[in-house]
Amino acid sequence: MTCVLIAVSILMLLSSKITAGGEIMREYCRRQYLVYRSDNPWGDYTKSYEQEQAGKQISAGELTDEYARIASLASYTFDGKVLLADDRKNQRIVANQAFFSPLARPDVTALRAGEKFIVGKVLDSRLYADPGFLVSFLIDSQLIQTYHHIEATLTLRHEEDSDKSFSASFDGVHVYYTNEKNERSYRFKISIDKETGEISVTSA
Repeated sequence: MTCVLIAVSILMLLSSKITAGGEIMREYCRRQYLVYRSDNPWGDYTKSYEQEQAGKQISAGELTDEYARIASLASYTFDGKVLLADDRKNQRIVANQAFFSPLARPDVTALRAGEKFIVGKVLDSRLYADPGFLVSFLIDSQLIQTYHHIEATLTLRHEEDSDKSFSASFDGVHVYYTNEKNERSYRFKISIDKETGEISVTSA
């Protein structure tokens, strides 16, 4: 009987979800991500080289009702607030200043082996309750660029979580075209320093 109770307790623990701000959040990273150009929040703001370069630096601001929600990121909210929104008036994507500092978008396909890129900082420590939620947001929002032309497939290799930090390591393959279809593989790690809030990406 004791063994049964222990087994049931373990199953309940494994199936439980982390709750923050009165809402249920994901538990750690998904095993695979499919990232498509069609879901790129910056898709409408890359009509010129200047627009494309401007989209690599993300301002943080108060997201008022004037900002539009991004359909592909509808599930990424905290305390009922979106993490990223579309400022259509000024043709830019803006991060929620309640949760993030200004952010920079790394292109992981272009990083040299061992190169580290600082994305920005998490400003609300409550998000550390589910750091995998943060990692999924960074990937699905395409704040971390994982392809050149078409799409990318990312597979989670390893994750580590402690009181001080969280990291998730990925294998990636992205599709691009020259005169023909090409595929290129790469590896990278997303790290979150829970003491400073720093978010970084390192090429493997």
